[in-house]
Amino acid sequence: MCEQEGSLIFLTCPNCGKLVLACEEEGSLFLNPKNLKQQISWSCDIWQSTFTKCPYCNTQREFGFSTNEEIQQLGFDQKEYG
Repeated sequence: MCEQEGSLIFLTCPNCGKLVLACEEEGSLFLNPKNLKQQISWSCDIWQSTFTKCPYCNTQREFGFSTNEEIQQLGFDQKEYG
């Protein structure tokens, strides 16, 4: 699990628009950005690519980095992630 030595990065599925959280340090993916106990069983090495499988719609595509608006729609304040 992410040991907080790297950053946690919000990624957005280009197919369904859902967000996941990726650990920059070792590639762990988290289903619910507000609950880091819900880790996804596969990883994403964002240093190489943001190509991964969406846990919501099962599409395998290149994820985009989430926008401020997308992150704030989840209930995060910019002070919490920016």
